[in-house]
Amino acid sequence: MDGQFWLPAKPDRKIAGWVTFSPTAGGSLTLLDSFEGIDNLDSPRPDYSRILGESIHGGLTLDDCRLEFLNLFQRRQRFAVGTLLNKAHYESGEAVETDRLITQISDLMLWMLDGVPALNFKPEQLATGKIPLVKEHSEHIDLGSGARLNLIHRLALSTGVGLLQLQNTTTPQFEFDTPVDLDAALEHAFDLLDVVTIAADRVVAFEDVTFSHPGLLMRGESRRVAVGLHKQWRAQANPNRKQLISDRTAFTYGQLGGGDGLRRLLEAVRNHRALTRQIIRPIYDAAPTVQDSFFTRIAALEGLDKQQHGDDIHLRKRLKRLAGNAEASFESLVGDGDAVERWAKRMVALRNNIGHGDPVPLHQSAAELYEMSDAAYWLFVLNLLVEANAPADVYTHLTTTAPRFAFLRRQIRRHF
Repeated sequence: MDGQFWLPAKPDRKIAGWVTFSPTAGGSLTLLDSFEGIDNLDSPRPDYSRILGESIHGGLTLDDCRLEFLNLFQRRQRFAVGTLLNKAHYESGEAVETDRLITQISDLMLWMLDGVPALNFKPEQLATGKIPLVKEHSEHIDLGSGARLNLIHRLALSTGVGLLQLQNTTTPQFEFDTPVDLDAALEHAFDLLDVVTIAADRVVAFEDVTFSHPGLLMRGESRRVAVGLHKQWRAQANPNRKQLISDRTAFTYGQLGGGDGLRRLLEAVRNHRALTRQIIRPIYDAAPTVQDSFFTRIAALEGLDKQQHGDDIHLRKRLKRLAGNAEASFESLVGDGDAVERWAKRMVALRNNIGHGDPVPLHQSAAELYEMSDAAYWLFVLNLLVEANAPADVYTHLTTTAPRFAFLRRQIRRHF
């Protein structure tokens, strides 16, 4: 995106350049001149954390910028860009706030198919050709503290040369009673992203994110400006993934109980937000080591039990207590009888060996660490579901149909 760029403190010093942004690689700004010169080498370096710009599409705000390359003689600069806001200017120190955040999440509509009212056109509309361009249904979910999630399900008719197409979409829109910091609004969007990743049992990702503010209007109009938000997101959907169907999920939206079930599960995630991010991080990371995945997840389980009870007991007892919360669902994974006890002992031994450097190292294969880490993940998920009072259909589908759960059940019992 070509344009003119300047520092908020020096709006008269505009430099031509271009900015690129990728959700996987992040952003880069290249300038055809430099904000610094040979004649001021002894001066303090300017504050580059925020750079403003203007393109043919509107204003640009580049946040979390970092100088990567500087050639004073050829007058060139290049910056890494952490966040790009398209169609808005925010001056130095000005907070970025919103009361409406709109997202698009990959595979969300497919995951929700069995739990939303069918949007169909009436037979007489099809017979007469009087088909509305859009048919819409919304679900409203209270997130507490003045925040709401509106799920907008839309069936749209698109036309073109020789083309007539129906398209189903689901758009999550987060609304707040009063404007909040953009990062705080995004935390609610990340909660939904985590829930759908858990439920769909695959990485889902933001495909588009925009936000607005009641004080940010289109010039000469009462309509709001939709500010495009571009960041280097940790979660990246597999471009070669198979189409999502119910038999490939951990559980579906309908099995969860629709909007009310989603509200309860979002609340459970919100109650343990940092730990949920921790337990799911190895799924989002491109190539985590099995040691890091295991250690991250067993620490999350320990933290979850501490949040639930606040006492000081041995890790093995914490794991058994968490397994007791999940009861038969977790036993269906590791086995019944004394299997939970044996699993907990092995988890503690592996943790001590990796984290504490036990003098007598255990033999531990990559396969064992990977599979025991996955068991920790599912135990955490089961505890979230228990806290959310999930319906029995969720546990039935997860323990009998979900492919990854079934595969782990066949593999894990050889390790303890």
